[in-house]
Amino acid sequence: MTAVLAAADTLEREASRMRERSFSGLRIGSHSSIVREWLPEIMAEFRSRYPDVDESIVMSSIPDLYNSLRSGELDCAVASYQPSMILTMQWVPLRKDRFVAVVPEDFPFEGETFPVSAFGDADFLMPTSGFETSVRKIFEDNGCKLADSVKDSKLEDSTIVNMVAHGLGVTILTELIMQGMRRDHVRVIPLEPPCYRELGIICSPVTQNDKNIKHFIN
Repeated sequence: MTAVLAAADTLEREASRMRERSFSGLRIGSHSSIVREWLPEIMAEFRSRYPDVDESIVMSSIPDLYNSLRSGELDCAVASYQPSMILTMQWVPLRKDRFVAVVPEDFPFEGETFPVSAFGDADFLMPTSGFETSVRKIFEDNGCKLADSVKDSKLEDSTIVNMVAHGLGVTILTELIMQGMRRDHVRVIPLEPPCYRELGIICSPVTQNDKNIKHFIN
């Protein structure tokens, strides 16, 4: 019995060591707005504290990020919270990002905040893959119906904003997405009631105990 207990203790120590192992690299995924406006600041701070860690960044759509975490292609991701996708993964909240209406400058609306119902029947340009889940929920939560002329797209955020500027429709994005974006001929108005997406770090159960992941989170 003593030998069995000793073997079990040795196995547990080895499992713990494997869970706590430190890799020389860190593979981080994110989506375009975070890579453009927020992640560089995070990575600069991480690199100054842990210069020996060889990190790489992959930019992808929200569903692809979650799939890459499950498959082990990524160690972690800085992304938006998706309840239907996160499943057994670890979630570390970081900040909230407010949704905004983006409409042409001559759109018939006056006000400092934009009710969801004010979109009316205008052609709606649906943002990229994964983001549409949050947009549809905003309409559902406010008892509003999306226009019948919803135009699903796989276009970059900047392209959608440019289409709005040319009067081809309206859309919902976020304050972070609109940072640094050209705003010629568009109006950016916070939604009413206030709506937010939650941004944070996502880790799979396989990688969440890696030392580099812990350093990145902390």
